Amino acid sequence: MKKLKNLFAVAVILFTYNSIFAQAGIKTDIPVDPSVRIGVLENGLTYYIKQNKIPENRGEFYLVVNAGAIQETPGQNGLAHFTEHMCFNGTKNFEKHDIIHYLQSIGMKFGPEINAYTVTDRTVYTLNKVPLENKANMDTALMILYDWGCNVSEESAEIDAERGVIREEFRTRMSGMARTQMEVQSVMYKGSKYELHNVIGDTNVINYAPYDTLRDFYKQWYRPDLEAIVVVGDFDVDEMEGKVKSMFAKMPAHKDAKKREYYQVPGHKEARVVISKDKEAPYNVIEIAYKRPSNLDRSKKYYRSQYADQLYSSMLNARLNEIIQSANPPFSYAFSGNSGMLPTVDAYISFAVAPNDKISEAINVLLTENERVKRYGFSASEIERAKKEMMTSVEKSYKERNKQKSDKYAVALLENYLTSQPIPSDDWDYTFAKEALADISLEEINSLAKNWITDDNIVVGIMGLDAENVIYPSKDEILKMLDAAKTANIEAYVDKFANRPLVAEEPVAGTIVKETTDAKKGVIRWELSNGVKVVIKTTDFKDDEILMSASSLGGWSVYQKKDDVSAKTAADVVSSSGLGDFDNIELQKQLAGKSANVNPYISELTEGFSGRSNINDFETMLQMTYLYFTKPRADKDAFESYIQREKSSLENKIANPESAFSDTITNTLAQHNNRFEPMSVAKLAEANLSRIKYIFKDRFGDPSGFTFYFVGNIDPNKDKENILKYLGGLPTVNRQETWVNLGKELPKKVVHNAYTRELKTPKSTVFIAFTGDFKYDIKDRLLLDAVKEYLDIRMLETLREDQGGTYGASVFSQSKHYPKSEYFVGVYFDCNPAKLDTMIKIVYDELSKMQNNALDDKSIHNIAENKLKDFQESKKENRYWLTKIVSDDYDQENYLGFDYEKFWSTIKAADVQKAAKKFLSKDRVVQIVTSNTDVNGLK
Repeated sequence: MKKLKNLFAVAVILFTYNSIFAQAGIKTDIPVDPSVRIGVLENGLTYYIKQNKIPENRGEFYLVVNAGAIQETPGQNGLAHFTEHMCFNGTKNFEKHDIIHYLQSIGMKFGPEINAYTVTDRTVYTLNKVPLENKANMDTALMILYDWGCNVSEESAEIDAERGVIREEFRTRMSGMARTQMEVQSVMYKGSKYELHNVIGDTNVINYAPYDTLRDFYKQWYRPDLEAIVVVGDFDVDEMEGKVKSMFAKMPAHKDAKKREYYQVPGHKEARVVISKDKEAPYNVIEIAYKRPSNLDRSKKYYRSQYADQLYSSMLNARLNEIIQSANPPFSYAFSGNSGMLPTVDAYISFAVAPNDKISEAINVLLTENERVKRYGFSASEIERAKKEMMTSVEKSYKERNKQKSDKYAVALLENYLTSQPIPSDDWDYTFAKEALADISLEEINSLAKNWITDDNIVVGIMGLDAENVIYPSKDEILKMLDAAKTANIEAYVDKFANRPLVAEEPVAGTIVKETTDAKKGVIRWELSNGVKVVIKTTDFKDDEILMSASSLGGWSVYQKKDDVSAKTAADVVSSSGLGDFDNIELQKQLAGKSANVNPYISELTEGFSGRSNINDFETMLQMTYLYFTKPRADKDAFESYIQREKSSLENKIANPESAFSDTITNTLAQHNNRFEPMSVAKLAEANLSRIKYIFKDRFGDPSGFTFYFVGNIDPNKDKENILKYLGGLPTVNRQETWVNLGKELPKKVVHNAYTRELKTPKSTVFIAFTGDFKYDIKDRLLLDAVKEYLDIRMLETLREDQGGTYGASVFSQSKHYPKSEYFVGVYFDCNPAKLDTMIKIVYDELSKMQNNALDDKSIHNIAENKLKDFQESKKENRYWLTKIVSDDYDQENYLGFDYEKFWSTIKAADVQKAAKKFLSKDRVVQIVTSNTDVNGLK
């Protein structure tokens, strides 16, 4: 059910390892975390139970099935995923959609907290953040897992209804890049079962498979000896174990169960090359994979090797990043590293995204950098920095060990079941990591490439746009590149870096001229002698985290249209240029081992910073902020590199139907105000380096207009000295400035925009939004949110469940205060062009029902429960407090003082209906439709 993640993450590395280990009885000398209770019932079911109190009164409940698409027969191709869908459509103890309805009634939301996913070798069902204040919820969550594991109904009528949903999932997922990725995958796994079974399956099987064929898959593979229960949360372990044993011991074992097979991928001496082109592909992706048999070791030696692998990847990717930052880079993104590809296959993979005219160059650079490491290895200074970086991460994780969320542990436990990944205690892990990082030698790291980069089992996959302006090498040319790299004249990498202070001259500290305290919010406010304002909230939600936000009024609105592109890109160019006396490459080396980052921004109405640090590196975060004010850089090479990378991402944008539709939405909602046009290659050419330098210095030239917010484990007394030095020591001119209203307003009438576009997978896409002006107050915004949530429930039930007409409808709302208070709320979905008119009519019919018929009290209750549950969780997060404190100041209101719980506890159906009448005016509608064919919905 979870939608495909970003292509870069799934191109071929579909899942890190899989289920071969669960049945292999692999031994390990790494001790299991004693806080984890593990057991195996007589029927073969495995359970993992761990107490964890973050988030408070919440629990994670997972069913893990050691089976996936690879278990299908040819006549079942796609039915593993279909089975996952059917688990949400009725079980012995929960009719039809009652599982979802029950979980919604206790505040959970379908998608973020009620979900599942299927891949080739596993199927996992997840109930996240189940509220446990009422212990009955614990019992019901376990019952849901039990029913999923052995009691799914799979009624014929529900199967037929779900066929439509899966067809629409296929329609939504089958993008240009998805099609190219599938073609590359078939070559990558040629000669194995993985070549044919890709999870989404065969549409003929989805449409016409007999009911019993689907039921047979469930009966054969959903059985206790292939299942595990993972439960992590704020509960008593003994009590939970008793419940698990009592319930799941009743799950019937399968006699004469079919053996769970693990499938090999045949090796090959010759390199394979596949070039897959698609007219809708927005990127040109290169993937070079050196395959080898998977590593089944799970000993301390293996665990230590994981640190060595990460050090290798860190150092090589740092080199690739240097190339990316050159003036004319061959790729806009690249990485190399070792990974698990399938249960039986590991791989060393090099990956890049290349411009249309640099595919061959990008391949050569990847091969050259791999060969450089293979011949010469890394330097002592590189490994020193990489170890610093990794040790900082290890230290931070250990310091936060008592503040880790339950889902982190749940994922680790399911991986232990499926892949035998070790699950030691935090103390053991920390001690081992320190010893391993100290012990791993440069020689050890430098030997890895020789084992990984081999002459056989190589697959080169190119995925990209099918267009005349994209220059592809031939297969023969790529094979010659592979051979040429082995004998090319390549020099050793030279690590250029001289360690020196980040801030060459320390500023003279300012003073606090005014201090106030808001005891209710737990906030301290300082006004410094240079006019800078500081707001501090100390929390204990995280042990080693401090968040920063800063803003000032103005933004790019204060400039003329001719400067729009320069102003909108200025912060990115400056960020890419380094800081002070350091270019960006030197800066990254200087900051090795530091847990601090600062990101400047220039938006329409404001400019400012976002930042994060641990306790030890709080000063570093402030130093970086100081340098952005006093010594920003906008280097020519960094500018040219940035422009080339952006151009690479934009040049095929028009080929991507989703991007084209998104741009149409943006332009229509802005009423084609040319100050808000989406970025394009043509517009990017307007960026001017000298104007970028001026604009950045101008926006950040007067710190007196800035307010800095710090939330986290910050000690005002201890950290005051550095705040006064690096913020109070900033030179100011005390100018008065605010933003300029550029006249952007939402349409105040009915706007229909429709166009046809032929797609390889026929599809219509619909966007319907209702706009309006309103008083920007807290209650109205919450009511707008309630309308959006109710509409979301209705779209799920009608468009998806009743019609089977879409994989999912996204319902959204957005409001803004400045320059003018406006809102919009609406719906976005894909569907079959043949059902376009019907689907659009349903949206408008449901809106009319919301305004004219009594609303469902259960749905209102569910919405309120979800909001209250989210609030209880959010108020223990630093990010929540930072966002609300900043917005209270910006909007000049008191959201933090508003009785949020009372609002949602007392909301009635009549309140939401009244709001629907107010916010869903049919006199102000924006409807945008694109489709393969000219049907009524386009008129």
